[in-house]
Amino acid sequence: MKRFLLLCFISFCSFVVLYADSKEVLESKYKTFEEKLEKEEKELLRRIQTLRKELKALKEESAQELDRPKKSEKSTQ
Repeated sequence: MKRFLLLCFISFCSFVVLYADSKEVLESKYKTFEEKLEKEEKELLRRIQTLRKELKALKEESAQELDRPKKSEKSTQ
């Protein structure tokens, strides 16, 4: 009976140690993953801002190009 209780105690302790170790590993991986996501999010936000600026510039450029033929048509008429 003592051997059985000792075996149960050792098994329980092993489980607790393995659980604690796996929890630390998972928390570490989660933190690393979270940092990676934050970095990607910042990069995507920067890219969105760049694309918005490019879109605005293209809209202004196309508006100027559309206005030019109208002005030249008016001058010929």
